[in-house]
Amino acid sequence: MIIVPIPTESQSDEAQPSPLEYFGQIVDDLHHYEEKYGMTSEEFYQQFQSGDLEEGPFDYFDWRVLYNGYRRMQERFFGFSTAAR
Repeated sequence: MIIVPIPTESQSDEAQPSPLEYFGQIVDDLHHYEEKYGMTSEEFYQQFQSGDLEEGPFDYFDWRVLYNGYRRMQERFFGFSTAAR
């Protein structure tokens, strides 16, 4: 799971990760879930949203949040639209 740190005053002068670095971390985290549960994030998301998945672990909610963030970042920073999916 990705946790975005809130900088303290002592950290405010340190370089913050770029959006691309955050995106890379999200992709890594998504791959972890895909390997763990044996399906792609898109397959998982479609099944989760349609209610086709049986009651699952709490990981499913984290995975859903990560996938939503991934899709939004694709749209915002890279111009990919996922609206048709």
